Amino acid sequence: MTLFKTGDIGRYFYIVNNGEFELSLETHNEKKIYKAGMVFGELALIQKNKRSGTFRCTEEAELFCIDGEIYRNIIISTNKANLKDRLYFLSLISIFSIYR
Repeated sequence: MTLFKTGDIGRYFYIVNNGEFELSLETHNEKKIYKAGMVFGELALIQKNKRSGTFRCTEEAELFCIDGEIYRNIIISTNKANLKDRLYFLSLISIFSIYR
């Protein structure tokens, strides 16, 4: 079963719960195997690009899907929190005190 094909619009972020999937990247003539615990689909969501490969199930499997908008919001809020923590840490270093 094919989950998505090269050129499809990215709508979900995927997490493999069990089973096996194969990603075929036609532009690189490459195949990659995804198994339990692995994730995929983030590039098309983050960069708002079309899918760069064809993803298909090679055996009975189960996936978890996260809506693309929800995934983007999680990434944005995580990045903001990380930036805030880093800026706070830098403010504690005396050499950067002139920027306070």
